[in-house]
Amino acid sequence: MKRIGRMVSLGMILMLVGCCRPDQTSFIRNEFKSNAMHTNEHFVWLQQVASYFDIELNEAETSAMLKKHSSLRLDENELVRTLDATQFGSVLNEIGLEFDKDSNALNWEKIKQQIACSEKPVIYLSGQQEIEVDAIMIVGYTEIGAARYLIVMDSNEFSDCKERWITYEEYKDPEGLDKHLETWYNISTN
Repeated sequence: MKRIGRMVSLGMILMLVGCCRPDQTSFIRNEFKSNAMHTNEHFVWLQQVASYFDIELNEAETSAMLKKHSSLRLDENELVRTLDATQFGSVLNEIGLEFDKDSNALNWEKIKQQIACSEKPVIYLSGQQEIEVDAIMIVGYTEIGAARYLIVMDSNEFSDCKERWITYEEYKDPEGLDKHLETWYNISTN
């Protein structure tokens, strides 16, 4: 009986050693290869996502992909091309990524597991599906007291390759008319 107890104890220790326990703060590598500035926010953002996964896209390929998966809309008397939210996963597949998808926000623990343990970013769409959609990549998190923050890079900020912090609550339930549309996680190259 003692022998079984020791084996169970040893098994529990080995199991605990193999588990990842996310720290209070974690950040994945941030070595984005900056190309020449481009006026289309989604163009720059997509090239930056590809570069994170060491996928090289040339300007012609990226432009063709975005044109194929976007639509034109009128914005202050000017036609602008916007990424179609329903096609975003197809764009990620087309550049060579595979992933799991959820229409809901991931819980805090799952985000921590993705960033700290799997060392993978989480990508999500936020906005108004028929009007304006931002593609946002979560690259880190931190907990300060009871406050939970995500470190993100999004299609509006990406042309300068800047990160910003948002609260977990902003990710889960954006302010105003914006909605959390989709989340992609377990992202890897195929």
